[in-house]
Amino acid sequence: MLKGFFDKTFALDRATLIGCGISHESLLQIAECINLPSASTTKTTASTFYGGECRSELNGQHAHIAMGFPGSSYASSEKERISALLYQRILGVGSRVKRGVGLGRLNKVLEGNVATSSISFTHQDAALFGVYIACADHSLAGQSLRKVIQVFKNPKITDAEVKAAKKNVIADLSEAYLNPSSLCNILEEQILLGGGKIQDNSKAVEDSINSVTIADVQTFAKKISGSPLS
Repeated sequence: MLKGFFDKTFALDRATLIGCGISHESLLQIAECINLPSASTTKTTASTFYGGECRSELNGQHAHIAMGFPGSSYASSEKERISALLYQRILGVGSRVKRGVGLGRLNKVLEGNVATSSISFTHQDAALFGVYIACADHSLAGQSLRKVIQVFKNPKITDAEVKAAKKNVIADLSEAYLNPSSLCNILEEQILLGGGKIQDNSKAVEDSINSVTIADVQTFAKKISGSPLS
């Protein structure tokens, strides 16, 4: 069964070979040793976001909440994908230092022993955008969720927030481009999912991020606020 799955799924038309710090000749030798079928026989269908609600009562002291909306997939425009990334940083992705306090919108509205971070999972034809909340005491869950929902329902973005988010994202990506392992992952995603547009240096990525306007981020935020909540 495992071999059958491998033979149908792992094929040259679904694969990419990335090299960093290696000569083209050496990479070519590696490529010539790869023996994969030329084409995959696995049929793929576009993913569909259905939404819904799921609860698990464990009678514990803590409470964990995940809230999601349809996000921006690789099939979306580049500006929309970057807008999603910037909006995620505006909402907050937790603390950037150990035992620190997050500075995003979500962190500013929550009280008590509650931790939160916006989430964004991007795939070829579907994406999930939302927030994760962890409450040390389950009694804080209800009020925390209501406050977070209000943040999403009030998507007015400021110019200062967009500028700060851009600096934040550019700094992280610039650092990632300096790491060979991270760079290979970035290029792999661009080749397999990004429609063939390759940005192999941080300057090209920085230019793309700076081309996104406050109106672009505002449009994505309004899209999220009008989406069904799950």
